Amino acid sequence: MRKVELNKFLIFIHSAIKQPTTLNINKVEDLDYLIKGYVQAMPDKNIINTLNLFRNFVNLDMESKTNHNWVQLIRLYAANDDLSLKLFDEMFKRFLDRENIKYPVDTN
Repeated sequence: MRKVELNKFLIFIHSAIKQPTTLNINKVEDLDYLIKGYVQAMPDKNIINTLNLFRNFVNLDMESKTNHNWVQLIRLYAANDDLSLKLFDEMFKRFLDRENIKYPVDTN
């Protein structure tokens, strides 16, 4: 059951990244609000644990000396709003690959 909820979450995130304007996503902060809303509406320990692991991954990958939120670090390294979404997508895919979690595949 846990993997079903995580898979639904990943499909949701994937659709938000691939068609951000349908959900009014313009920058990584908007995506963060969307994720927080999803987790509040559909609380699942596996999703929350995955997001905590992603925060740790981003901190390690960006060699942060202190533990920052992934949104702050992505914003720091992204030159603009559009690039912040692209950086999130790239980092999230690398994180999922590292954790052996299957990311939804584009059918287009």
